Amino acid sequence: MAATATISAFVFMMLIPYGATNAAPRPLVGAIRWDAWVGDYNPSGVPGGIIGLPVEKSLGPHQFHDRIPFFGKETGPDSVEARELTQDVMDKEIHYACDGGIDYWAFDWYNDGSGLALARHLYMSSSIKSLVKFCFVLQNTLPRASFPRLIGTFFKDPDYLKVLGDRPVVYLFCDNYTPEDLGVLRDQTRATGLGNPYIVDCATGSKAPPANFHYDAVSHYVTGATMGQPFKAGAPFADVMRNSQDRWNNDKTFGLDVVPNVTAGADVRPRIITPIPWARYYPDNWSQEPTPDEVGAHVKQAFDWIDGNPTVDPARLVLIYAWNEFDEGGYICPTLMHGSDRLDAIRKVVDAYGKK
Repeated sequence: MAATATISAFVFMMLIPYGATNAAPRPLVGAIRWDAWVGDYNPSGVPGGIIGLPVEKSLGPHQFHDRIPFFGKETGPDSVEARELTQDVMDKEIHYACDGGIDYWAFDWYNDGSGLALARHLYMSSSIKSLVKFCFVLQNTLPRASFPRLIGTFFKDPDYLKVLGDRPVVYLFCDNYTPEDLGVLRDQTRATGLGNPYIVDCATGSKAPPANFHYDAVSHYVTGATMGQPFKAGAPFADVMRNSQDRWNNDKTFGLDVVPNVTAGADVRPRIITPIPWARYYPDNWSQEPTPDEVGAHVKQAFDWIDGNPTVDPARLVLIYAWNEFDEGGYICPTLMHGSDRLDAIRKVVDAYGKK
């Protein structure tokens, strides 16, 4: 939470404007969306399908109220309500993201009726969605039979993120797709006249993905402060930044493209103090929250790495964890208490790119 003098000096150096005009286009900055902020909204009616209430509960302790999103509210000293249920809220988020230098959102895919698909529907129905492109992080919830809809409804949308010509970007954070599945996705996409999907594996860990899967690139969903080390409660955010770059450098040894992942926070104490039903966390596995300048510095770190490795990230993509993982610690979406401070820091880095 409080940066040391050493970290502050590092951040200051990271935020110095670029010294010369960059010939290459600015990297595209994206952020993962995990849209659980729906309260008791549960259109499918499946028992146990509601996750909006547990995540609200995890943000309840007063010490975490600085994370309440701009669309939420305090309902008591140790309780909050955070529900993203309306078109007006989504449209405000689109404006915030656009103004903050975010080029695209990577929506975690959830099937219709799950509640977690609501934000996707609100985005798709927005009259201003073209301000922020979109793509998907596919998990274990989209079967091969749904590929035609994925392609026809979403890939063909003019606002779907495409790179290197007309290649739709797909992030994978799962292990249920076979090489044959991905081959079908590629064939069906090309049959519609679009380019070969640009498939990025986000679940590779520290090892190369299997060669027979033929991914185009590797990335990560989130990076912690204690990767491969003993857990250290309250580790400085500088450790997250160091581990991120170590991962990027390791990933480029796999012989695939690399999309550098930027982690906007890994302080999971809300879920440690008030556990959620679907995951467990080690009590000492959390890092200090970054200052806004540290978030900006981390984005600049990714920009610098891409410019230093131009053949490794030809799509020039950056993926931020996350837009709205408030209770898990990774968020850049504006909050009630701090407004758009993290997005403002990112915007400074984006605006500085390529300027003398």
